[in-house]
Amino acid sequence: MAGINPITDRDGIETYSHLPEEIGHIIVSNVKIGNLVYELEQQGRHRSILSYTGRKQMSSWRAGFVGSHPYLYFNGRKVKSSILEKNGVVYSYIDLKITTGQQYTVATQ
Repeated sequence: MAGINPITDRDGIETYSHLPEEIGHIIVSNVKIGNLVYELEQQGRHRSILSYTGRKQMSSWRAGFVGSHPYLYFNGRKVKSSILEKNGVVYSYIDLKITTGQQYTVATQ
């Protein structure tokens, strides 16, 4: 449901929320990938909040959402998105570099 996957070639994580409407909000903590530990909050299918801890100062995050959104909002800043189709579903995403100890938000509006 949270749509969390490791990105091994970029030392990071990708998220694509698949939350059913009736759930609406989840927080997933202690997601360990390599030496990093992530925490992800999904607010429906429109907002993701991510942070991580670990020895590595920088990681990558592909934040994606169902649907065709020409722009996504990274910490409130409008960013042109890319579109892909995965298993017959269209997603919009942006690729980000993030640092340890910070909290990051990506949203569809």
